[in-house]
Amino acid sequence: MAASLVGVISLVIITFIGWGACTLERRLVTATGHSLVQAATDSANKLELMIADSTLREEGTINLKAIGLPSANLTEISERGFIEEQHLRRDAPVITAYAHVTVRQAQPPLRWGILIRVDRDSILTRVRTFLQTLMIITVLIIVPLCLLLIWLVKRVHYEWGLAEHESLRASKAEAALSSRAEALHAVVIAANDFAAATELDGLIQHMLHHAKTITGSRYAILGMLDDRVRTFTRVHAIGCEERIGQAISRVPLSGGLLHCLTARNGVLRIADLAREIGEVDIEGIPHSLGSFLGLSLRCHGRICAQLYLMDKVSEKGNRTAFTDLDEHVLLALAAQFGVSVENLQLLLEAKAQAQQDSLTGLLNHSASLEALSRELSRAAREHEPLAIIMADIDHFKRVNDTYGHVIGDCVIRETARRIQETARRYDLVGRIGGEEFLVILPGCGEVAAAEIAERIRYAIAGDSFDTQTGPLSITLSLGVATCSKENPAFSQLLWQLADQALYRVKKNGRNGIEFAAPPRHIHYDPAA
Repeated sequence: MAASLVGVISLVIITFIGWGACTLERRLVTATGHSLVQAATDSANKLELMIADSTLREEGTINLKAIGLPSANLTEISERGFIEEQHLRRDAPVITAYAHVTVRQAQPPLRWGILIRVDRDSILTRVRTFLQTLMIITVLIIVPLCLLLIWLVKRVHYEWGLAEHESLRASKAEAALSSRAEALHAVVIAANDFAAATELDGLIQHMLHHAKTITGSRYAILGMLDDRVRTFTRVHAIGCEERIGQAISRVPLSGGLLHCLTARNGVLRIADLAREIGEVDIEGIPHSLGSFLGLSLRCHGRICAQLYLMDKVSEKGNRTAFTDLDEHVLLALAAQFGVSVENLQLLLEAKAQAQQDSLTGLLNHSASLEALSRELSRAAREHEPLAIIMADIDHFKRVNDTYGHVIGDCVIRETARRIQETARRYDLVGRIGGEEFLVILPGCGEVAAAEIAERIRYAIAGDSFDTQTGPLSITLSLGVATCSKENPAFSQLLWQLADQALYRVKKNGRNGIEFAAPPRHIHYDPAA
């Protein structure tokens, strides 16, 4: 490239010098011709008498050197001017100039022309020598200067390109750094939201919201995974309905998305899902599926959920593909999500343990009171009845005194188990004292509560308890209190009514059931 450029520049310079040389020669020849014509004219005027006295009446040579002029030929009349021609005898280029001579003194008067010839090469010798010298100087100076100039231009161009490249790279690095900083800030905010979540559904909603916002995806779907059967037990979605999330999880991609994510170490990124699997018509999605990013979420070292993000949209609203940064951010979110799920499970387990009785696993005293207040509020809100059963093991002190506390604990555990099994699945059972139990019966009136109380009494008294010392016959006393829309009550009042009914059972011989009077017939002063 550089050699070609130097050649072109040199050719231009040489052509320019050649054109200048030709122009200079042409002008020099013209000037010489005019000078010769003038000289011939002056000579003819000066030699008019000489020619008149000459005996020559034909063409001949007149020696003009005596008067300091070049030799000239006396010729017949010719037009005044000059021409360039080839000398026939010498075969050399010459310049021939003509002038008119009118000899009036001659008899008869003569009209002659005087001709002067000059070698053309002798005139141009100095010019050509100068041009040759100029050409040598050009080759020795101009060409290296051109090469130097080309090198400088190339160097400047290289430096400019390098600077432009570095500037572009710095701009890209700054943009990437800014994007990473924004992503890191978003991850920090998400981690704070994850840590503040107090239930699993809220944690999942936070995960979906932040994943969708950070990546700019149109759909975000998170399915809780049953690791045993490899199916979703529950699906959460943002941007679409949960049934659509279930349908997307079953798209025919090499055995399904669940299988692909498991086979690819928990990460799957596809630029165009529709091109990968073909057109899949899913009711509720008005267009074909676009870009896809799937991620497996782990908890305690195993996959507990999968996250699907689809149809990434740029700031201009165009559908685009997910990037490496999106994947890295989601991996960070997934790690935070897994830790938060573990922490939430530990928190819920600790909370459950704090609410459980250590001996029986039932609700403890404070948890029973809290559950009773909660169920009373729900019953009042939904206008449903509520009943509670206060139960007490008969003569339990005698069991402890006779057989010891180990057998006593065994009796309490077996009683708790039989009450729990006899109660309905959604009933709440708690141990509120040493041998006292509370059963909360949502939606139960007096008739239903009486049936459940009798089943519980018979479950205890009907079969003896197997212990290390042999079978024991245990009975239970139960006090029942109910409330309804017509007879509302608060937790302390209902608790006291059931306790009073229980006291009457014990007073009447134990192993029985007593119902408390409706709350509206009882005067109760909480401040008393």
